[in-house]
Amino acid sequence: MKILFLSNTIDPTSGGYGRYTYDLQRALKHAGEEATSLPEFLGAELSDPFAYLTKPFLFLRDYRSIRRAILQHQPNIVHITFEPYALLVPLLPLGKAKVFLTVHGTYAYAPSFAPFGLHWLYRILFARALARLSGIVAVSDYTKQHLLRQAMRDAVKLSADFITTVHNGISMSTYALPAASAHEDGRKHILTVAPAKSRKGLLESIRAMGVYKEQYGGIFFYHIVGSYEPDSQYYHSLEAEIQKYGLGEQVSFLGRISDEALREEYAQADLFLMLPIVKPGSTPAFEGFGLVYLEANACGVPVIGSQKGGSAEAIKDGVSGFVVDAHDPNAVASKIHAVLDENAIARPAARAWAEEHDIAIVAGQIQNFYR
Repeated sequence: MKILFLSNTIDPTSGGYGRYTYDLQRALKHAGEEATSLPEFLGAELSDPFAYLTKPFLFLRDYRSIRRAILQHQPNIVHITFEPYALLVPLLPLGKAKVFLTVHGTYAYAPSFAPFGLHWLYRILFARALARLSGIVAVSDYTKQHLLRQAMRDAVKLSADFITTVHNGISMSTYALPAASAHEDGRKHILTVAPAKSRKGLLESIRAMGVYKEQYGGIFFYHIVGSYEPDSQYYHSLEAEIQKYGLGEQVSFLGRISDEALREEYAQADLFLMLPIVKPGSTPAFEGFGLVYLEANACGVPVIGSQKGGSAEAIKDGVSGFVVDAHDPNAVASKIHAVLDENAIARPAARAWAEEHDIAIVAGQIQNFYR
């Protein structure tokens, strides 16, 4: 099959979307498929597709480039891995190509984010895109149900049978199970990989660690890998919480780091903690799945994640880690204690769970879906 991925980037360090497209494309190539992406074919990255949702004129600029790529490449399969590109489907010269869409999370139903006064247009474009699609891949059952609810609310016809859940996968060959060894200073290493955004639950994580320190006397340091804005209100709220619990010497914001440095962080970690929350509203913001849990598990690191949102599907409760109520710091602290002080999760078991989500397995499921 000749596959063209519609994404603006395949940079695996850019976030979940870039990582998903990069790993899936590589796995399909390894399986013998002819797979490429817009950035590769065009020799340049396009606009952030999420900008389409606020700056419609970007549609026209990128449309010409995408149209040219499709006409020149003549793919059998067009796979959209960034949801806003779906709005372009009714306008593209797709010929006989099958078209698939992967929906990840909050932005699964793009018309919900239309600029003021243009919701009607985005709704029409999305409905016409659905008529042209051959199928939709959801990275979690939670994301699938979210898309169905949003479409129903907007009176857009969409059948549950048209959406297939295929959980995200990771390239297991990239990660190794390091030999377990105690840190020289006796402190445990807790890791989060997420940008400093409220829905990623960093505030909830810091509160839980404050409780863990108070109730269990744990000695640890906490590294947060991901972009952050020191002048933002949310960052100031994180700093305030850190000071409240006396965690100034334990918590470090590392910012964005290279893949190599990230793998080293995983190798040193005793616990991966991320407590994404579901932000309520007419269009809830939530974590669609959570590749980072699997990345940590691939290094044998136990994880703790939220019971709400798609992240719960990335964790095998009691085996690869624990699923908790992110808003209950005492419950989270108890599970931190179980992992760090009682060795409640076996590192080989965490690794085995990640192996079930090897990208080669996921690519095989996607290949079957294409057919």
